Amino acid sequence: MIKSISSLNYKMRFVLKQICKNSYNVVIESEDKDVLFALHECLQKDFLENIEEWKDANGDYHFNRMGEIRVSGKGLVFLKETDFSNMILQGLFKVFRGALGFVLGIISGLIIAYLTWKLGWLN
Repeated sequence: MIKSISSLNYKMRFVLKQICKNSYNVVIESEDKDVLFALHECLQKDFLENIEEWKDANGDYHFNRMGEIRVSGKGLVFLKETDFSNMILQGLFKVFRGALGFVLGIISGLIIAYLTWKLGWLN
């Protein structure tokens, strides 16, 4: 059972990658309820095209192909955004942006203090 957003994103990435590799039968005919739920979520978010779903009385998801299953543009954006290297790069930019703001704040304060002392505004 999926218990966190990160594990759901992991399963959704697995589903989308399998469909990109044209091995969608692995996903559709899976017995793993987590994979089927991730496939359901991909459909809800419009990450996939040409597939329909239905739910039986037990609450299990079932899927039917309606042609060639493809990953939509939204799905490709999701794959790009949740890529490990992209997430590391975004984290580094956040750290550098925060450090740069801190350094610029100190430097601007020192420049203002120097100018007020040099121009004689402080007696």
